[in-house]
This record gives sequence, C-alpha cells and structure tokens, in this order.
Amino acid sequence: MSFLASLRKGRRPLQTLLGSAAEDGLDSDAQEARRAYYDRLENLPLPKGFYLGVAKDIIFFPQELPLESSKPYKLNMALLTTEKPSENFAAVFTKNRFCGHPVTLGRQRLAESTKMGGLLVNNRISNAANKHGMDKAETLCVDVANGLGPDWSAENIAVSSTGIIGWELPMKEMASAIPQLIESRFQVEKEKDIGSHSVADFARAIMTTDAYPKAFGITLKNGAKVVGVAKGAGMIEPNMATMLVFILTDMAVPRATLQKTLDKVVAETFNCISIDADESTSDTVWLLSSNRVPLGGGDGDSDPDAQLLEFQEALFEVSRQLSKEIVRNGEGVKHVIECNVSRAPSFAIAKALAKSVINSPLLKSAIAGNDPNIGRLACALGSALGRVGEGLTDEQLRKTKIFMDRDSVYSNGAFNLTPELERKLTEYMRSAELFIGGKKPDFPSHDRSVRIDVDMDLGQSSCRVYGADLTVEYVIENSQYRS
Repeated sequence: MSFLASLRKGRRPLQTLLGSAAEDGLDSDAQEARRAYYDRLENLPLPKGFYLGVAKDIIFFPQELPLESSKPYKLNMALLTTEKPSENFAAVFTKNRFCGHPVTLGRQRLAESTKMGGLLVNNRISNAANKHGMDKAETLCVDVANGLGPDWSAENIAVSSTGIIGWELPMKEMASAIPQLIESRFQVEKEKDIGSHSVADFARAIMTTDAYPKAFGITLKNGAKVVGVAKGAGMIEPNMATMLVFILTDMAVPRATLQKTLDKVVAETFNCISIDADESTSDTVWLLSSNRVPLGGGDGDSDPDAQLLEFQEALFEVSRQLSKEIVRNGEGVKHVIECNVSRAPSFAIAKALAKSVINSPLLKSAIAGNDPNIGRLACALGSALGRVGEGLTDEQLRKTKIFMDRDSVYSNGAFNLTPELERKLTEYMRSAELFIGGKKPDFPSHDRSVRIDVDMDLGQSSCRVYGADLTVEYVIENSQYRS
C-alpha cells in the first residue's frame, strides 16, 4: 500500500488559503514547507462520485447575547453528497450523555436509514443543549433533500455542527444558504470535476479554533481512494475528541464491514488522543462510500479479500494521520506528546497508563516549559496503576522501564538522571516546539513530538496515545472563546 506522495497534477494552481501575510516572519525553509502543505491540500481529489458545495461567512446575530453588546458573527456551511444515496455507510459518535442534536439525529440515521448520501456541516454553533435544536436539524435535512431532487429524502441526510454550546442555530440565514450549496453541488456534478471547491475548501469551512485545515488521502492499487477531512483543536478527550471527521471512499465496501472496521479504527486512533481531557458533545466520525469502484474491480489485483485488506489498512492510516494532526493543531499546543506503553498485561492497562501520562496537568505544564521533570511522569504512571493495577505486585512493577527520546530515565525502581541527560532532554523538548517566532503557525511546522516510552515487561499488550502540553496560550484562547 502506497501513500499519496504526489497527487494528481494539473488540477489547480496553488492558492494560498490564508494569505501571503501568513508567511511573514517565516524563514525560507518554513515558507517552502507551508506552500507544500497547502499545495497538497489544494490538489487532494475527492473520491469518484462525491460532490461538494461551500457557503462561507454567513452573517448572523446570536439571539442569546444582549442587544447592547451584540455584534455580527459569521459561520460557514458545507454540503458533501454522493451522486445518489448509498447503502454503504458507517458512523461513530461521542459518548457524552449531553450530546448535541446532530449526534442524536445521526444515531437515528445509523439505526433506521437504509441509505445515506448527504452530510451538511456548519461551524460556529454546535447545536447542543438548546431548546429547538432537534427540530432545526431535521428541518435542515428536509430542505437539503428537497433541493437535491426526488431521489432523495431527509432520511438520506445527516447534519454535523461544531462551535459554541447552548446557542440556537440561525435558521433564517442558514436556510437561505442551502440553495447556494445545492447549486454549487449540481454545477460540480455537471462538470464532472472538483469544480470551484476542493477538499481543502471543505476542511477550512468546518474549522473553529483550528490553526489550519486538515485532510489526508490514500489511493489504493485498484484506483479507489480513501480521503478524510477533520476539524478539532480543543475539548479533545475521547470518547472521541471535539472533532468532526468525514471519511470518503469510492470503494464499494459492504455496510456491515464498514461499521466493524470503523469501530476498530476509531478505538485505536481517534480514541487514543487527548489535548485537555474535556469530552465534547458533538464528536462524530462519518464514513461514506459512493460505490463507484466495485470490490474486486478496478486496476491491479482483483482479489476482493486483498482489496478489502488494503482498504482497511488505508482507513487506519488516514485516521491515524488525522488524529495526530488534530493534536498538533490543538489550541495553544507547543509540543505534541507521544506516550507508548508496551508489554503491558492488558490493553486496558496500557491505555490507562498512556492516558494518565498524556492528561497530567503537571507533566503537560513541565513539557510546555521544556522542563524534563521526570518525577511528574512517574507520579502520573503511579496514579494510573493505583486505579487499574490491582493484583500487580511491587516486584512486578520494578520491571517497568521509562524512556524519553529513547534515553533511559527510570529502571529498577529508580531514576537514571545526570546533569548531561537533563541538558539533553531540555534541548530535545525545545527541538519539538511547534511555535515559530513565538506564534502558532497556520501549517504543521514539523512532525516531531516529545516521545515517552513505558516498557512494563509484564505481557504482550501495547497502546500509543498522542496528547499535548498545557500552555498560557491555551488558557488565553479558551478564556476568550466567545469574544
């Protein structure tokens, strides 16, 4: 299986999505990396049989704010559809019991609809914990289905919303934008091309506090594609994170197989990340097939089992890349933290230890300051073992070894620290900083992380979790979220 090292040529020239001013203060290498990132996004093609419409900067006045302090807000809407409703789809939703109305409606669609084909997404307002959100979500589905034509019904449409919790959707303004979305979709379908909107346009339209759009794709040997788009930057703690993820494929994979595979992939990717340990009301992963490439068809190996295995591997890799980018793109994140727990007695113990490390406020703060305070790491591991390590003896736990940047920092029940190692680990953390010139860039400046390895030597289970440090910038951004 090969990744999309180079994407289809000649589709569109590079368009700097966020303006040339964003390159101010970047050295030549950073500017080149930024352009390469957006060039890849701009030229990432949709799988066959998918169409896209985007409506940006829809102005509204929140009814929840006092009139004297009310100011205009803006939201974006995006409509993603198949050529016709598809019987092959899957989804996974948040386990937050105060979930948003789109999640409730999405669960209904998953349980009751025989076909799906339309995903209507808005940012700025999450449509959760309000009085009329369910009726509004259903109304939007009806409006979209009516616009798409007689082959469509509301049961073929789902909605996803992200943003401020508790506010009502501005229905008048949103309803007026739906014809524009429908017209854009039909124009793209008529031209049989991505037309005026790319995957990058969709990724950017659904952003909230994200620093940059996130999308990733893989082309399979038979020509089918697996393409994913994600948003998410804060309130990141699975089950799942504050995130919306939309994964598209033109491979005709049966619905039951899609759901089984997605459940497993989500458990090992999106449910293994954390930024701030707050579980969102809106988390959603949709997986949709347009059925344009039959299983066993297309180019290359025609063995259906081999094609299915390649598809499953691609789905995992797309999800893994997107989950990492959600963390890297997190609010105020200066360092990505990667914790790998290996040779644990069970997956549950491995995951609990890794999550405890990733979510420790003291350790996260130390890493933000490039301080290799290993005592906080041991504290986080010991705390988790107090909860899930019942039955493990002190003698067994003495086998635990801890590494940072593959340097041994703990073994045989004691730290292995020296002045030289302290200096080395401090420089290692500095080299993993994401900020450039004291600011978060609007592209992934590198893919490095602060890596922590925990070897328990007590079994065969392992778990890898990605997380982030805790910075002043995170606190400031969330103190001014509605401003």
